[in-house]
Amino acid sequence: MLLLRSRFAKPLVFAGALSFMVPACKEADPKNPATWIAKLDDQDPKKVGEALDQLRKLNAKESVTAVVPFLKSENNEVREKAAYALGEFGDKSAVDPLIEAVDLASAAKGADLLNKRIAESLGQLGDPKAVPTLLKMTNAKSNYIQLAAIQSLGKLKDPRAVDTLIKLVEADDTLPPIRKNAILALGEMKADKALPAITRALVIEGNGASFFLESSFALLQLRPASAASVAGIVSGSDKDFVTWAAEHKRNPAGYTAKGALALGDIADPTTIPALVKTLQWKDPDRNYVYEDLVHTHVAEALSRLHAKEAGPAMGAQFGTITDANMRERYGRALALLGDKTVIAKVEAALKDKKASITARAETAHTLGLLADGKSKAALDAARKSDPPANILAACLKEAGDDAQGKRVCENGSKGWSGALDEAAANLAAADECKEDVACWTKKLQDPSPRLRERAAFELGRPLNAAAIDGLMVAAQDAKNDVRRAAYFGLEWAVQNASTQSIMKQKADALSAQYEKDKTSTALGGVNEDLKRIVWKAKNL
Repeated sequence: MLLLRSRFAKPLVFAGALSFMVPACKEADPKNPATWIAKLDDQDPKKVGEALDQLRKLNAKESVTAVVPFLKSENNEVREKAAYALGEFGDKSAVDPLIEAVDLASAAKGADLLNKRIAESLGQLGDPKAVPTLLKMTNAKSNYIQLAAIQSLGKLKDPRAVDTLIKLVEADDTLPPIRKNAILALGEMKADKALPAITRALVIEGNGASFFLESSFALLQLRPASAASVAGIVSGSDKDFVTWAAEHKRNPAGYTAKGALALGDIADPTTIPALVKTLQWKDPDRNYVYEDLVHTHVAEALSRLHAKEAGPAMGAQFGTITDANMRERYGRALALLGDKTVIAKVEAALKDKKASITARAETAHTLGLLADGKSKAALDAARKSDPPANILAACLKEAGDDAQGKRVCENGSKGWSGALDEAAANLAAADECKEDVACWTKKLQDPSPRLRERAAFELGRPLNAAAIDGLMVAAQDAKNDVRRAAYFGLEWAVQNASTQSIMKQKADALSAQYEKDKTSTALGGVNEDLKRIVWKAKNL
C-alpha cells in the first residue's frame, strides 16, 4: 500500500503544478459571431440550429456565406432556421439560394414550415426577382405558405402580383385569412386596378367573416382614387355596384353605412356633397332601424371631415334617431363637429317623451359633450319633468313581477339620473375652461370619464398645436370613449397642413402604441382608429 501510494503521489503533485503553470482555456465569447460560426461545423443538428439562431439574434450579416449552405441540409429544421436568419440579415445575395430551396412538392416533416419561412424571408429581402416564386407559392396546399407569400407580395409592391391577388379577393371559395391578406396586400401596393374588388369586399361576407376592416384600410391607402369610387357607392350613383349588390343580396343600408365609414377614413373633402345628400337616405321599406344606422354613420363621416355645412341638417336629424346606441354615436358626431347652433335641437330632443328614457339619457350626454352652462336649465327642466324616482316607479309598474324587467327599470332610472348629473358637471367645466387649452388639458386627469371625453373633444377640434401633447395623453386613457375622442382630434391634426409636421414627429410614438395594443381585444375597435392615424402620419 505504501508503495502504491508513493507511485501515484508524485504524478498527482506534478499535475497540480501544471495547473498553476498553464493558464486556463479562454471561454468563447457568446456575443462574438465567430463563436457561433465555428459551431456550424458540429455534427449535431440541434447544436447547428442553436448556432443559426444565435447568429440571427446577433444580426451577424458577415455570416451569410457560412449560413447559405445550410439551406441544403438534410434536416428541415436546420434549413428553416437558416432561411429565417438569411431573411433577418437583409443581404440580397441570399435571394437566389432561398428561391432554389423552395420545394412545394415535399411532404416531409417540416417542409411546410420551411417553405413558409422562405416566403417570409423573400419578402424581407425585397428583391423583385422573387415575385414569380412567390406567385407560385400562393397556390401551395398549405394555407400558411399562401399567407406568407401574399404578405411578402404586398411588401414587394410589384404590379405583376395584382391580378393574382384580385382573383383571390373575388373568388367565393377563398378562405377568410387568405382573402383578408390579399386585400391588405393590394392596399400596400396601391393597386388602383383593384378598386372594384376592394369596394365589393367592404360588404361581402364569407364563412362567417367580414372583410370591412381590411377593405376600408386598403381604400385609405388607395386615396385619392378610392374617394370617388366609394362616394359612388354611398350616393348610389355607381350603378354597376348597385346591380352587383342586388345580385348578391347585399342590403343597401349595409353598404351605404359601411361606405360612409370608409369615406370617414379616406377623409377627402370632395366627398362631402355626396355625404350631405346621403343624410336624407331612406330605406326602400322604410325600416327606421336601417335609416338610423345609415344616418348615424354618415353624420360621423361628415364630422370627421369637419363639414360645418352639414351642421344644420345633422342637428335637425339628431332627435329623429330612435335607437339609443345610434343616438349616442350620433351625439358624439355632433360633439366632434362642434357646431353650437345645433344645441337648441339637442335640448328639444331631451324634452321629447316619445323617445325611450335611454335615448334621452344619451341626449343628456350629448349636451354634456357640446354645450355650456346656458343649457343647465334644460337639464333641470328634464329632471323636474321626469324625476328618476317617477321613471323607476312607472317602469316597475309596467314590468310587474318580471325580475329581468325590474333590473332593466333600475338600470334605466340610474342611467337617466347619472346622465343628467354628468352632463351638469360637464357644463360647469365648459364655463370654467371656455377655450383655454391648459384648463382642458388639466381636465384630462379628472376622475369622470365623461369629463375627460369632453376635454379630449375640446382639445381636438380647434387645430391648436399646443393641444397635441394633451391629446397624446388622452390617447392612452383607460376608457375607450376618451381614446376615441382623442383619436378624432389627432386624426384632424394629421390631415391639416398647420399641424401635420408636428404629427409626423409623433408617428413613431403612435406606432409603438399601436404595436403594443394591437392584440388587445378590449381595444380592438379604437386600435383600428389608431392604425389609420399612424398610416396618415407617415404617408400624408
